[in-house]
Amino acid sequence: MWIGVLSVGAVGFRWVVQRQGTRTCALCTVSCAALRGQTLWTGEVPLPPNPDLTQLRVIIGRERTRAGLTIEQLAEASGVSRQTILNLGSGKHHGDLKTWLKLSRALGVGLDELLAPVWRE
Repeated sequence: MWIGVLSVGAVGFRWVVQRQGTRTCALCTVSCAALRGQTLWTGEVPLPPNPDLTQLRVIIGRERTRAGLTIEQLAEASGVSRQTILNLGSGKHHGDLKTWLKLSRALGVGLDELLAPVWRE
């Protein structure tokens, strides 16, 4: 049996994996009982970065222009209101998942590709 111990710190997660048990598993020749409590791996797993949501306003303008669409055309093609698109473009709102999925489809770009700039540093 593998036991994982997780502790959360200010910098990230600390994960310790231990093997415990009383039987020898089919994958190894060492009795798990002999390894009871022995740490097999310890590592730091950093916390993921925060997305830069200010990039959303840049994304909507750039992709709309790339697609050669006016705000009105994008609104009609996506089913997202003109005002919502204006709010996204001004940074007033960030939108929700449903909005970005509709925009992604209308722009002909996958959601991952469309939103990738929010993860760049």
